Amino acid sequence: MTRRFGRNPTELCLIFNKVVDIVYDTHQHRLKSSDQLFLSADHLHNYALAVHQHGAPLHNCFGFVDGTVRRIARPKYHQRIMYNGHERVHSMKFQSVVLPNGLIANLSGPYEGKRHDSTMLNESGLLPTLRRVAFYDNEPLCIYDDPAYPLGVHLQGPCHSRMHSSHPK
Repeated sequence: MTRRFGRNPTELCLIFNKVVDIVYDTHQHRLKSSDQLFLSADHLHNYALAVHQHGAPLHNCFGFVDGTVRRIARPKYHQRIMYNGHERVHSMKFQSVVLPNGLIANLSGPYEGKRHDSTMLNESGLLPTLRRVAFYDNEPLCIYDDPAYPLGVHLQGPCHSRMHSSHPK
């Protein structure tokens, strides 16, 4: 790219980072706000129907939430904060809710690599948003999670593995 644009790598990096900042500042609401047309009650209901029609036993599940670990270079300072013991890498984490059509309905982060998924859930503000918007005809809709998340009206997941992980043998 240095030959193509006639700039050195440092300049290209600064330009790229500035463009990313501009895009994020202009469009961050599209990743964080529940006030999107594709998140209306009718759309959420249609997503839940699609999930159910693909074999899910739940009839009200419209999306899927999980934390994602993104590896980073080992930082010079504060290494323990960025270290993810589960993956054994230094990282940043993000939490996203994905809809059956592949769109990201909610994205939060970055979080320190050591953050647990349930901590990210609490810090993201996702639960209050679900309590406000995840309904169709006054019936609650939910998202599906993994055992790292708590169970609730708007959060459903594999009960069997949670029972084994929370009860001593």
